[in-house]
Amino acid sequence: MNNNLPEILKPSEIASYLKISKNTVYSMLMQGTIKGFRVGNNKLWRVFREDFNDYIDTTKYDGWN
Repeated sequence: MNNNLPEILKPSEIASYLKISKNTVYSMLMQGTIKGFRVGNNKLWRVFREDFNDYIDTTKYDGWN
């Protein structure tokens, strides 16, 4: 996938990359749609680039086949 992304991503970076709101990213993180982890007294979400790339790979549309 995109190896130009940092090793650890913030929700704002994911939102910008996907062109969605930060609140949508937070919802996806809380639901487990995107794997993430919390730091700083569990207040800040972070996502490993590899986990984000896995999310992208598993949600790609491959046509009607």
